Amino acid sequence: MAKNCVKCGQELQDGADFCPECGTKQPKTIKCPKCGKEYAEGTTFCSECGSKLGEEKSIPAAPVVTEQDFDEAADKLSKAAGGRGKLVAIMGGVIAVLLIAVLAMAFGGGDGSKSKSGSNAIVVKAEEMIDDYIRDQATAEQKYKGKVITVSGQVLQKGQFSNSTDYMIGMSAKDAAGRNYLVAASVPPERVSELNKLNVGDFVNIKGQCVGVVKQDSPTKILVQINADKINE
Repeated sequence: MAKNCVKCGQELQDGADFCPECGTKQPKTIKCPKCGKEYAEGTTFCSECGSKLGEEKSIPAAPVVTEQDFDEAADKLSKAAGGRGKLVAIMGGVIAVLLIAVLAMAFGGGDGSKSKSGSNAIVVKAEEMIDDYIRDQATAEQKYKGKVITVSGQVLQKGQFSNSTDYMIGMSAKDAAGRNYLVAASVPPERVSELNKLNVGDFVNIKGQCVGVVKQDSPTKILVQINADKINE
């Protein structure tokens, strides 16, 4: 089946890694082993038949992010902080402020969801939230834990928690004082189709209840989790 460039739409030869027209690197794809539908590499479940793509993972108890997840997110954030990443960050910040203002006006009364979303939800950028936890974790927990929040930022990574059926959207990561901090949203399996629509680098708004810091295997890993009730709504 013919494929087209994700940027300019140019038809590509099978196996082409770069577009001959605009030079854009093309994302790798994987096929569903059951129905054959193609997805971007990194997609975990088929939205057509529900089959799992790739290798099976063990499922123990409470959400724990692997060390590799933390390191990859921190590395991406580190690269984005220098060079051309500065201009992208400034432009993204301006867009984020405008979108947050629109969302703040659009979200009205509660909808009876599991996190009791209401008009008094805290609106915050993922980078600001992670900075609050770095400055003073106890104060940040009082501010966010158990509260309904709308958090915005770029998708740094997608995946599945190492010991849970829920999926993860990593939104901000930072190293400070020998610790790795990560703000991530938890998405239930029945909403995997919404997760599949997102790509790394996309701007995303997550609304839901903040769980706060979730205990990890390593004391140097600080995961701040939000249970996603709404994604880009």
